[in-house]
Amino acid sequence: MEYNSINNIKIGVKMNIVFMFIFVVFIPSYAFCNDFSNTDFIPRVVNFVIFASLTYIVLKPKISKFFSDRIEEIQTRLTQAQYKSDESKRNFLAKKKELSKINDEAIQIVNLAKAQAKQIADKLEKDKAIQKDIQVKNNELKKLSAANKFKREVVSQFLDETIQTDKIGLKDNEISSLLLKKAI
Repeated sequence: MEYNSINNIKIGVKMNIVFMFIFVVFIPSYAFCNDFSNTDFIPRVVNFVIFASLTYIVLKPKISKFFSDRIEEIQTRLTQAQYKSDESKRNFLAKKKELSKINDEAIQIVNLAKAQAKQIADKLEKDKAIQKDIQVKNNELKKLSAANKFKREVVSQFLDETIQTDKIGLKDNEISSLLLKKAI
């Protein structure tokens, strides 16, 4: 039904073209020419109409094919462009989601790194405090050891200088060991 109405429109357009041609060619030529008997104007117009009709009949399929092929080519290009556009939009959205996911992961990694850095800093502070305490205790132990050593040397020297006697019934070694035990 639709095809039939399109054909009717095409026929109507063709008839309009024929009438326009008649009005454009014949009526002005009739109006402006006074004497048609001495000229070959009418046969030339008829020959031109026949030539134009035959040219139209011969070239119409080729021209219609050219334009229909051109229309199909343009439609194909538009379809491909639309497909590429849709594909680009999908890829863009996918990349945008991927970028958002990567940004979230990067934020998580940065936060984790900050937390780990804080833990490490706290641990280093604790380790420094422990090392300082150990160093202080070692220094105190060294002081005590040095003081004890000094006491022993002083006592030993004092004993060697002052007690050189046989009055005490103890031997030198026994006296030294007793005094050292008492000093320590």
